[in-house]
Amino acid sequence: PAEAMGSRDLWIPGEPLPANRVGSLAHVILSRWDFQKAGDLPALVNRALEDIVLPAGEKAALRSRLTGMLEGFAQSPCAAGLRQAASVLREIPFLLPWRETCVEGTIDCLYQNAAGAWTILDYKTDRVDGEALKSRAEEHMEQLKFYGAACLKILNIPEIRLELYFLSAHKTHEQQFTAQNAEEFLQNRWQALISR
Repeated sequence: PAEAMGSRDLWIPGEPLPANRVGSLAHVILSRWDFQKAGDLPALVNRALEDIVLPAGEKAALRSRLTGMLEGFAQSPCAAGLRQAASVLREIPFLLPWRETCVEGTIDCLYQNAAGAWTILDYKTDRVDGEALKSRAEEHMEQLKFYGAACLKILNIPEIRLELYFLSAHKTHEQQFTAQNAEEFLQNRWQALISR
């Protein structure tokens, strides 16, 4: 709870909880959830909400939204992949040296399947669907490509799967990302930066 909402965060009664706060709460729960134990979800949601002061109706609505998003995720092929994974790592900070600077971030989830293939999983709470989801996925994939470039280098592997899971829409957007893709992506991003 403290990681999700600090004591200086303000919420005005009658106003919806800001979307980034809902996302932070979902991420806290997902970072603690043992995917083998779907029954743990209600307790994890309650624990994440226990320190948040909201009117009862607002808190119940937030609990319902989080539970709906996460129960949907638990039924997804993405969650099935996590349950069968040989290794699951969460909230992994990284620093990627890049030209004259560094890119840093935190990977929501990195997992390896039984065959040894790696996947970066990034959770999104955007409330979008249809064409808007496709557009948002393309925007988020730019960030995920930096994560992919870092993992390819750190793990010294030739390819990795990049996966976005939209918790509200219960939809996945994914693509394979190779070392050559990473090199081209970084080169193009650098060119875009220096041509500004």
